[in-house]
Amino acid sequence: MNGAIDVHTHILPPRWDDWAARFGGQNWPRLVGDPTTQCQLYLGDAFNRNLGPDSFDPVRRIADMDKTGIDLPQERRGLFASAAWYDKHYGVGRWSKGLILNLAIGQGESSLTPVKLAQITSVIANGGTLWKPRILKSASRDGREDRTALPRADSIRNIIVMGMGGSGISGDVVAAAFNDELPVPISVMKQMRMPAFVGPDTLAFAMSYSGGTEETLSMTRSAAEQGAQIVAISCGGELQRVALDAGGLHIACPSGFLPRAAIGALVAPLCTVMFRMGLAPGAHAMLTRAQTQLARRRDQCCPPVEGAANPARELARQIGRTIPLIYGGGALGAVAAYRWKCDVNENAKAPAFWHAYPELDHNEICAWGQHGDVTRQLMTLVELRHGFEHPRLRLRFDATREIIDECVHQVLSVEAEGEGRLGQLLDLMYVGDWVSCYLALDNDVDPGPIDAIFALKRELAN
Repeated sequence: MNGAIDVHTHILPPRWDDWAARFGGQNWPRLVGDPTTQCQLYLGDAFNRNLGPDSFDPVRRIADMDKTGIDLPQERRGLFASAAWYDKHYGVGRWSKGLILNLAIGQGESSLTPVKLAQITSVIANGGTLWKPRILKSASRDGREDRTALPRADSIRNIIVMGMGGSGISGDVVAAAFNDELPVPISVMKQMRMPAFVGPDTLAFAMSYSGGTEETLSMTRSAAEQGAQIVAISCGGELQRVALDAGGLHIACPSGFLPRAAIGALVAPLCTVMFRMGLAPGAHAMLTRAQTQLARRRDQCCPPVEGAANPARELARQIGRTIPLIYGGGALGAVAAYRWKCDVNENAKAPAFWHAYPELDHNEICAWGQHGDVTRQLMTLVELRHGFEHPRLRLRFDATREIIDECVHQVLSVEAEGEGRLGQLLDLMYVGDWVSCYLALDNDVDPGPIDAIFALKRELAN
């Protein structure tokens, strides 16, 4: 249970007054959405946090704070007195409001078990994440190494990341963001079988948010047969069983997202494993910086920010009904451009295309010699720029734009923000997430369903 309780836990009223109208000022808290399902808390126009219905229901909220679920028999509940409890122990009408005031400051008829007190302390130490406590995580009868342990870094000669779609792009992100510090080659596999070089000295990450992706399961079985050291990241599913049966490690990620919206839940474990193995020493710091930048970008792009002040909404307005062609530079720009293309395809249900410098200057630049009268009306070129471009790539952006400018409807540019390679890459990708959703909403399209993909899967299953 992650993020269920933190040091800011409160029980809130489901309806709030418009305090800005009553008292003036801009930074009053307000709710957007339906408290009975899901809503958002804003401080003025700045997004603060998502709130579920448990935030407004004392019974559900207190239930979250009840038993820990520790693996000990007969765990006892703590006490949080209710009106019924007071009626029973003091008599109906014989207890006062002073008792409630005592409860409000943590005194009175409120008690915690030692396990619960330790768990609350761990929530604060872990940044708001609530973990189920355990007396013993795992044991071995014959003294062999616990198979939940990570592989030894000195046994690794190459890394592969196996995955498709929104799960597989996590491998592209890590390969691009950490290619300046990984000591061994990393390859991203989006196929059915493994190449011959995969073997016992291969660290093989299997990425499938659902745990049931056909191609990823096939690749994972193939990698296991060739002796690779498997680390699977999913919400469970068949992939978990395949990884554990192969003697590998399975890392669970939080459920409840569309796979393409779970990029953080997949990239973070990848980075963490490589950091803990010593393969990517800078991964922890880069994740922290990326998180800071994505929070800033979220506040710029969220729906309450209107007009040109919202860069994603403005880009979507400018693209309009044209077809976006996304160009990126180098390894980081290539991954960002590919992600933009996939986002427009899946969220906006519209065509989009991508390419990357310097490769596009060896082929695609020639494609603008014909049909300019058509492309000039249909195509919007979107350039994704970042602070880690090679100086020669900057020259290519300028020179290529000059050649093809008259063949496209317009040229738009997006500049990455944030610190570090990972932070700037995820920032560019995040802007694309927002843009694609605004493109969908501007055309009355639901960005969620991917009917064509599910129709294809049904056809293949038959």
